[in-house]
Amino acid sequence: MLRDNSGECDIPDEVIKEIARCLVPDIIAFFETEEAKREFEAWKTEQEKKKANKAKNEAMPK
Repeated sequence: MLRDNSGECDIPDEVIKEIARCLVPDIIAFFETEEAKREFEAWKTEQEKKKANKAKNEAMPK
């Protein structure tokens, strides 16, 4: 468990920074790929559809 009952993280900041230092280059490399760009565009389209449906449903009288 990463957090205790107070919501505080038990992992020292130095450890979190080291983990991030290892992961960030791979995350950046992934998001620069064509596959990731396609997935992101598909996700954005899906979010727009959900937003439009939500607005449509909220506008309908109950």
